[in-house]
Amino acid sequence: MSHFTDCSLRAGPWSLDLVGADLRGIRAGGREAVQRVYVAVRDRSWGTVPARIVERRVEAGSDSFRIDLAVEHRREEIDFAWTATVTGAADGTITYAFDGVARSTFVRARIGLCVLLPRTLAGQRYRVAHASGAGGTGTLPELIAADQPVLDIARISCGFGAGGEAELGFIGEVFEMEDQRNWCDASYKIYGTPLALPYPVEIAAGTRVRQQVVLRMSAAPVTARDTAALTIGPPSGRTLPTIGTRLPTGRLIGLDERQRLAALRLAHVRADIALDDPLWRQALEHACSEARAVSAPLELAVRAGTPDAPWRDIARVLDRERIGVVRVLVFDSATRTTPTALAQAARVGLATLDAPIGGGSDEHFCALNRERPDASVLDVVAFDLHHQVHARDDRSMMENVAAIDDALASARALAGGRPIALTPLTIDSRSRADARMRSDFGAAWLCAALARAASSGAASVTCLEAAGPAGLVDGSDAFATCHLLGEIAPFAQAAVLTTGDCGDLRVLALQTSGRTRVLIANVSPEPRPVRIEGLASARTWRHIGRSDPHTLADATLTGYGVAVVDG
Repeated sequence: MSHFTDCSLRAGPWSLDLVGADLRGIRAGGREAVQRVYVAVRDRSWGTVPARIVERRVEAGSDSFRIDLAVEHRREEIDFAWTATVTGAADGTITYAFDGVARSTFVRARIGLCVLLPRTLAGQRYRVAHASGAGGTGTLPELIAADQPVLDIARISCGFGAGGEAELGFIGEVFEMEDQRNWCDASYKIYGTPLALPYPVEIAAGTRVRQQVVLRMSAAPVTARDTAALTIGPPSGRTLPTIGTRLPTGRLIGLDERQRLAALRLAHVRADIALDDPLWRQALEHACSEARAVSAPLELAVRAGTPDAPWRDIARVLDRERIGVVRVLVFDSATRTTPTALAQAARVGLATLDAPIGGGSDEHFCALNRERPDASVLDVVAFDLHHQVHARDDRSMMENVAAIDDALASARALAGGRPIALTPLTIDSRSRADARMRSDFGAAWLCAALARAASSGAASVTCLEAAGPAGLVDGSDAFATCHLLGEIAPFAQAAVLTTGDCGDLRVLALQTSGRTRVLIANVSPEPRPVRIEGLASARTWRHIGRSDPHTLADATLTGYGVAVVDG
C-alpha cells in the first residue's frame, strides 16, 4: 500500500485510526468494537493483491471526518480500481462506501469490503437480521468455530463489553462471518460473497462492484480504566514450555552457528522427513548429526503417504545413530493431518524407540479443527502456527499474537488431556523468510508469542528455524530472537508468574530456584514507559543480549524493544 501518514480520527463517541485506506481500532470508552474495515482483492488462489493508494483526502474535525479515496490493485492479469467515501458523523455513524471497476478481465476468489471484529468479543451476544427480513440471536464462539458461525448478514448488533453495543449494516452483497482465529488472526471476519457460492470466478472488464458498511453505536459502554503499570503476581500454575527450534532445509549449520545454538540449551530441534523422498534415510542421518552438533535431541516430524510406511526402518536408523527423540509427529503427506490408521501404524512400528507419538496438523490450527484426530491414539497433539494468511503488516502481526490463547484453548478442548506442542511457531510460512525476524521486531513478536504460549498451557514450542535467513543465527550474525532465547535458557521448566498486559507492553515472567526474570516486549514502533508493580527487589533493567544496566525508575523501552528485569 502506498505510504500515507497514519492519523487518529473521531466520530462522536468513537475514536479510530486511519491507516492507509483502512479504518483500524474503532473503539469507545477504551473498548474496541471493530478491529478493522478494509477492501480486499483476492486472486484465484486466495492471494491478497496489494493496494496502491492513488489519492487520499482527509477532512477531520473534533468529532467528525470525511475521507475520499482512489485506490488500485494491479498484479499480473488483475487490474481493479475503486473509489470510496468514508465518513464519520458526530452522532457516531461511520460509513465506508466503495465503488470499484474491473479494468481488465481476470479471475478472482473475492473482492469487497471486510470488517474484522476483535477476538475480545468472544462470548458476546449478537442479533442478526438476514436479507430475507428474518433474524436470530446467538453468541460469538469462545472456542474457535470450525465453520462460519453466522451466515447471511444484512445487519448485526453485538456487545463489545461493559454494556456497549455496536450495530453494523451491509449493502451490496450477501455477507457472512468466519472465525479467523483458525489461522491465528485475532478476529472474526465479516466478508461478502458467501463461500457456498462457486469460486474462483471470472470478472469481465467493466464489471462494477459497489458495497457499503455502516457502523452505529446502539449503547455506550462504561469507560475502561487505564492500566498504569505492569503487575507481577504469584505463580500461575503454568510451567514454561520446553523450547526448541527447527533444523534448516537445504543447508548445513556452520561451526560458529552450532556453538551459538548449543549455548541456548535447546530442549529439541525439529527435523522434517518425507518418506516419499527416496533419500529419506540420508536426510534422517543428517538430521541426527545436526542435532548432536547443537547438543539437542530430535523432535521428528514424518510425512507418510500410507500407514504401511517403513516405520521400523526409521527406528533402526535412530537406534544406530544413538540420538535422543523427544517425540515423533506423524502426518499424512497429502492432507498434512493425522488419520487414526497412520498414528496406530507408527506407534507399532516405532515401539522400540519408546518415544511419544504425536500428530494433529502440520499446517494451521484450522486443519486440526476441521479434521480432528482421534486423541486416544496420540500422546501429543501438535499444530503449526503462523500469522500471515490474511495480512502481513506490522500492526496485524502484533495484534494476532493474542489469538495463540484461543488456538491453545481450543486445542486443549479436543486433545483429551494430552499435552499440546506448538510446532513450528513462525511469523510466516516455513517456505518464506521474513526480514523482520532479523530485527528487534522479531524478538518483540517472539517474546509476546512465548508469553501467550506459556500462560495458555503449551507443553512445547518449536520456534522459527535454527540457522539461515529465517533463522536464529546466520553465519556470524546472532539475531535478536537468538538473544531472547539466550535470556530464557537458564529458566527451563520455570514457573510462569501471573502478569497482565499494559498498553503495548507484553510480559513473560519466570521464577525458578528463588530467581525471577521478567521479559517485557514493546509491540509498538513508538517508545513506551515501563512501570512494574510486584517486583520490589528490582532496581535496574537492560536490553536483551546486553549487560549494561539502566535505572528502572525512569525506564523507557524503544519501539519493538525487549527489556530484561531480574528480581
